[in-house]
Amino acid sequence: MRLSLCCTFGFGILLGCEKEKEETRSPGAEADADEEDSNLCTKYATCNECIAGQQATGATEGEAETQCGAAVLGCWTTWDKPIVCGDKIHDEKPEG
Repeated sequence: MRLSLCCTFGFGILLGCEKEKEETRSPGAEADADEEDSNLCTKYATCNECIAGQQATGATEGEAETQCGAAVLGCWTTWDKPIVCGDKIHDEKPEG
């Protein structure tokens, strides 16, 4: 159980707050491609906003909560404090 939780948390951090990798695009790339490349830290200002936004893109409630909850540590410097994520409140930066 602990290993699964750690793996999920680690995956969420990578998913949510990995630095953007430079990619080359063809001249016909869609205008909203920049939005797709942004990470959860830059895309949202709060965890609850992240959950709602991820659900709007097709994630289930559980998937969105997992993705955004795992991003809390990485997004600590950019998201509004205290960070409220679902029913959890982080008054201090969580230990990683």
